[in-house]
Amino acid sequence: MESYQPNTPDEQPENPWGRAESTPYGTPSEPKQTNNPYDRQFARTEGFSTAGQVPPSQWRTVQTGSQPPPRPPKKNRGLAAFAVVMTVLFLGTLGLFAATLLHRGEVGTTDENVHDTVSLVIRDSEDDDTQEELPDGSLSYRQIAAKVCPSVVGVVAHYNTQSQTMTSDGEGSGVILTADGYIVTNAHVVSNVSTGEKASRVEVVMPADSATYEADVVGVDAKTDLAVLKITAPDLSPAELGDSTACAVGDIVLAVGNPGGLSLAGSVTQGIISAVDRPVRTASTGYTMNCIQTDAAINPGNSGGALVNDHGQVIGINSSKLVATSYEGIGFAIAMADVKPIVEDLIQNGYVPNRARLGITYTMITEETAQANGAVAGLWVRSIADDSNLKNSELREGDIITHIDGEAMTSSNRVTELLRKKAPGDTVQLTVSRTQWGSGEPTTFTVTTTLVADTGNSTVSSPNE
Repeated sequence: MESYQPNTPDEQPENPWGRAESTPYGTPSEPKQTNNPYDRQFARTEGFSTAGQVPPSQWRTVQTGSQPPPRPPKKNRGLAAFAVVMTVLFLGTLGLFAATLLHRGEVGTTDENVHDTVSLVIRDSEDDDTQEELPDGSLSYRQIAAKVCPSVVGVVAHYNTQSQTMTSDGEGSGVILTADGYIVTNAHVVSNVSTGEKASRVEVVMPADSATYEADVVGVDAKTDLAVLKITAPDLSPAELGDSTACAVGDIVLAVGNPGGLSLAGSVTQGIISAVDRPVRTASTGYTMNCIQTDAAINPGNSGGALVNDHGQVIGINSSKLVATSYEGIGFAIAMADVKPIVEDLIQNGYVPNRARLGITYTMITEETAQANGAVAGLWVRSIADDSNLKNSELREGDIITHIDGEAMTSSNRVTELLRKKAPGDTVQLTVSRTQWGSGEPTTFTVTTTLVADTGNSTVSSPNE
C-alpha cells in the first residue's frame, strides 16, 4: 500500500544529510524472518503454571487401615413404588385431555399442518439470509457481503520495463461507482511509487467471472491518493455510497477487497471504526487528509477497496495501514465525504482544479538534522519541474528554502497548509539559503515566483522527518 511518487529527473543531487527518506505511508514492511518452517509465529506466555498441577506438598493422602468401608444407604422400596403409581396416573390424565381436545377439533394433526410448522422453524433459523433488514436498515454480515462484493473489482497495473516487455507489476482493488463504468481506486494502485511512473496499461477484473476489461485512467490525484478509471462492460453493479460524516467510533464496518492481489479476490474482513477524522499525511506528497481509522484487516491489495457500514454502504476507500512489528489493526480509509468531490473533479477535468504548487520536489530538513550538519532547516530542493516558474530563476538544486512569504518552513504540513490558501497565478517570496559544502557560512537571498497549477502530475517528495 503505497502512495504516488512524483516523476523526478534521471539524475538527482546527492543527499548530503545521511538519512534515508521516509517511505510512503502504508508501505508494507518486509515480513519478519523466523526459523519456523511453517512460517507462523507463536506468542509465548509466561507466568502461568501448567493447568491441573498441584505442588507435591499440597497433595492430599488417603488413609488406609482397618476401618471398614462405608455401607451404602438402604433403598426405600415404598417411595419408589409410590413414584411409579403417580407417573402412571399423570400420563393417563394427559392422554385423556389430549383425546378430548382432538375430538373437539381444537388441534390439527394433518401432515400439512405439521409440515408448515417445521418449515416455519427452519425459516426462523436462517434469518441471516432471508430475514428483511432490521428497522434501522442494518443488515447481517452475509447480506452486506452479498450486496457489496459484486461492486468491488480487481485492478491490475502494467508497466513497460527497460527491455520494453509488458509485465504485470501491481494488483489492487477498485469500487464501481456508476453503471456506465466509472471506478474509483487509489492513485498508488495505478502508479509506481518507487519511480513515479504511471502504469502504461490498466486492466479491471470482474469479481463474478474474472472477466477482464481494459481501463482508461480518467484522472489521478496524488495528493489525496485517489484515481478514477473508466471501463465499458455490461451488467455492472454500482456500489451504494454512504454518509461518512454519520460514522462514530465503535460502529461495525467491513473491508472488502483483494488482499495479496487477485489470488485472494473478494476477501471480507470485519472490525469497528477506531477513530474518525484521523489526520494522515501522505508521505510522498506531504498532503494531510482526515481518514477513518479501523481495525478491520487491510493489507496490500486492499488498496482502493471498500470500507462498508452495516447498511452495506461504502463510507470510505481503503488506502493505507500502519506497518511495524509493534503495531497491528491500524488501517485507514479515505472518507467518502472527501472522496466524492475529488472523484467529481477528476471525471470532469482529469485533475482537481484551483490547486497551486511551487513546482519542485524536496526533502524536509528538520532542526535536528540541520544542527547535526551545520546547516539550516527548510526544504532541500531536489529537483525543479520543467513547467515551474522557478526553472529559470536563481533557485538551484541543493538550495534550502527556509521561508515562504516570511513563514518558516519547519515541516511539510506548513508547506501544504500555505499552498492550500493559494491559487495558481499567485506570487510568493522564497527565502533561500545556499551553502557551498566546506566553505563555511551560507549565502542567503530571496526569490519571487508565480505558483503554477497542480494537475496531479507533479508533487513534492516525502519529507525526511
